[in-house]
Amino acid sequence: MSLSSGIAINSVVRVNNVVTVVTVTPHGFNVNQGISIQGTTQDFNSVVTSVVNSTTFTCNQNGSNFSLGNGGNVYPAKQVIILETRPGDNNIVNYSVCLWLTTQYPTNGVGGSNWNGASPQEVAALQSGKFIEKVVTVQVPGSLTVAQTKVLLQAVWTGQQNYLASLTPQPAQYYGFAWDGTGWTV
Repeated sequence: MSLSSGIAINSVVRVNNVVTVVTVTPHGFNVNQGISIQGTTQDFNSVVTSVVNSTTFTCNQNGSNFSLGNGGNVYPAKQVIILETRPGDNNIVNYSVCLWLTTQYPTNGVGGSNWNGASPQEVAALQSGKFIEKVVTVQVPGSLTVAQTKVLLQAVWTGQQNYLASLTPQPAQYYGFAWDGTGWTV
């Protein structure tokens, strides 16, 4: 499947930091999926918090209330990026993959990405802390087809994303607390 060319936006409304996006055609997004709104006067990256129906979803973004008519597109965030493949022993292929996971609580973002192909918008999303980059090595039997390997790598992302979403508190929910050896500071 090719990368998304974006889904046309019918309207975007932000009320009390909750953004409701209505698309022209079905969006196909899931809760905890990363998205990027582009081509509007209020471009931003966020994480889907609820799916209202096939053409409406919500996400969070801090800012003043606003309403935009049609225009712009919403893009799904990348989830799995293959950085390198290396042959291993016993007909095993080692895939070094970059997983872009999402969190409802922004973390202390990094300065960039391990993938040098990340766009400025993607780097900004990582720096915003709503996206967490995790590089892992996945061992895959060399007998798998390309299609089977893609399914396996997608399952690795899904497992990592589901684990992250199940954590209470989420990563960095208490960002800013520090232990100095004698007590905690806020």
